[in-house]
Amino acid sequence: MKGGVRGDQTPLIKGGRGDQTPLIKGGVRGDQTPLIKGGVRGDQTPLIKGGRGDQTPLIKGGVRGDQTPLIKGGRGDQTPLIKGGVRGDQTPLIKGGRGDQTPLIKGGVRGDQTPLIKGGRGDQTPLIKGGVRGDQTPLIKGGRGDQTPLIKGGVRGDQTPLIKGGRG
Repeated sequence: MKGGVRGDQTPLIKGGRGDQTPLIKGGVRGDQTPLIKGGVRGDQTPLIKGGRGDQTPLIKGGVRGDQTPLIKGGRGDQTPLIKGGVRGDQTPLIKGGRGDQTPLIKGGVRGDQTPLIKGGRGDQTPLIKGGVRGDQTPLIKGGRGDQTPLIKGGVRGDQTPLIKGGRG
């Protein structure tokens, strides 16, 4: 948001350093590290309001084992939980869900390893109030192109996050 790009394939929101690193109101410590109101402890580690351990997204929860996202409780490594039990390891469940390694937030699953937030289509594709165009494509309020996180902006080119401006 209101920021240019520093490094190729690097989404920046209000500052940030390191390639392929989306930032939302936070600085980056390590490449490919999305930050939402939190600092990073380890590379490729998304943090939401605190968290410890590499590659470990946290939303209001502590981590029990690396690569283990926890949302309000959870058991087993690599298993994000949001108000739900786990059915199989590496299986995040948010208010229901079918298939291993499949996080769900108010949506059904279309393929394994497919996080859905209020609908979505395609494997390994997180959706936040938007449809998906291409696999492994996080979308926030619209977006086009594979592996391309968008926050209130369109994408021109693959793996190219745009947040209200940016060059690269």
